[in-house]
Amino acid sequence: TIIPYFLSHGSQVEINIYDLRGRIVSQFTNYYKNRGWYEYNVNTDRLVSGIYFYQLMIQNEIISHKKMILLK
Repeated sequence: TIIPYFLSHGSQVEINIYDLRGRIVSQFTNYYKNRGWYEYNVNTDRLVSGIYFYQLMIQNEIISHKKMILLK
């Protein structure tokens, strides 16, 4: 599973993956990235098939919050 995103300027990036109960099951936190396009590859080895949500935060501001479905 890949989450693409674009930064218009260098920023701190945080991506959290949540299960349906609101528990964080995967994190990519506080990494500084320069301006440009990026992709975050979600490690699904420990996750079961189901519905998850991801939240993309840049400079501690929620930019995107989307649903994703994982099928194994």
